[in-house]
Amino acid sequence: TSARKGTSAILSLVFLMTLAFVVFTCVGVTLFRYQFQCGTHTYGTPRLHFDDWTTSALTLFIIMTGDNWTSPMYQAMSCHKSGLFAAVYFLLFYCFTAFIVLNTFMAIIVDCFAMDEETLVLTAKRMQRKSISPAGLQEFLLRMQEKKEEGVTTQDQDQRKKRRQEALRQFAQATNIEATMSALLDLNPGAGSKWWHRHLFIFRPTSWPVRSSLYVTQHRYFHFLVLFCVCLGTIVMCLYPALEAD
Repeated sequence: TSARKGTSAILSLVFLMTLAFVVFTCVGVTLFRYQFQCGTHTYGTPRLHFDDWTTSALTLFIIMTGDNWTSPMYQAMSCHKSGLFAAVYFLLFYCFTAFIVLNTFMAIIVDCFAMDEETLVLTAKRMQRKSISPAGLQEFLLRMQEKKEEGVTTQDQDQRKKRRQEALRQFAQATNIEATMSALLDLNPGAGSKWWHRHLFIFRPTSWPVRSSLYVTQHRYFHFLVLFCVCLGTIVMCLYPALEAD
């Protein structure tokens, strides 16, 4: 259900990702075509290069995975006439694909699950609000039972009373929000109305892990902290080969 609700958003994200990938590939071929054969390189063309469109797309795909993506960047910076353009090109592509697109995809999935849970709770509450009172239900059940048993004079009165009590008990369980959610989720009714308290205790809305996570993620400085960590991680990964060489 969550995947179906987020299909349009996911397809839009995939289209945006494909468009950006094609644009960066064309720009890479334009900037770095035949540029990776410079200096004292005696082993021919390296494995990752931008001489043609297919290899350029494969190079960008490997960079997108984060597998030693700084090596092509430093090679392009040393071979290209302007190393600044090469650095900006690789940094923009890696930040866009590795952080923005991935985080947006995860946000879409999480938002779909949150919408499902919220819809489930609202539906259960709506069913509870629309439910009739026990007295009205008892009167309704009595009328329905009398209509069903018209002409059946051999039925025992105790059995009829037990059926009415069972109907009242089922109604009392249905008015419980947790039992209603269990019924909506089509779970095993024999598991009891406390199933999610026992098995998913840490995911309850009132549990301290959930409340702490919501407090941290909804803080006004949380987005700035995430942006700072992304920038810091990118800078460290760019400087790692130079620090390793020293």
